[in-house]
Amino acid sequence: KIYVLIEEYADPLRIVDLLRKDRSQATFTSAAGESALHLALRTMDPSAHGMYQQMHDCILELVNYNPAGARSQNHIGNTPVHLLLTRLSAFTPTAGARRQSFTSAGSVSNSHGNLSHVIDTLDTLIAEYPACVRVKNGQGDLPLHVAARNTALEPNPERLAQGLPSAAEELIVHLLEANADATQQCNSSGDYPLH
Repeated sequence: KIYVLIEEYADPLRIVDLLRKDRSQATFTSAAGESALHLALRTMDPSAHGMYQQMHDCILELVNYNPAGARSQNHIGNTPVHLLLTRLSAFTPTAGARRQSFTSAGSVSNSHGNLSHVIDTLDTLIAEYPACVRVKNGQGDLPLHVAARNTALEPNPERLAQGLPSAAEELIVHLLEANADATQQCNSSGDYPLH
């Protein structure tokens, strides 16, 4: 049931409703070895419906009903944290999209609020499995490698004017606080996270 809902890009609220009716759905594992949590993080697109909080709530329910899912790696070695950080473009505009997001009045759409849900979800996953920030996937990438590769580190004029870091910079700092040694570790290609 949950596999079908997730694969059909169902509203996260429907998934939460199913989990509340049948907790065992959270322990689903696909033939490829992906848990329901992996599958949700890999396929759900909160930007399609503006459902950032709902996706966070769905991920939280999956972790609550199956804590082991937060510690699992899929067939290519990705933890749920790797997958969350791979999907950052669903939460934040890329450099080109950010330039196009200026309205006629000259203000920038606020990606910080959307990325705060990523940070909340990241906190949930780290709380359940603190060592996840030190786990390398099949390519030797730490979560920091994945985050650095998938964020647009352009300054946001509104936040810059307030003396605040961009949302993406805040996320990188958040990961560094959880694993300061990550900057000194290269992946299988010999790349450091912040090169």
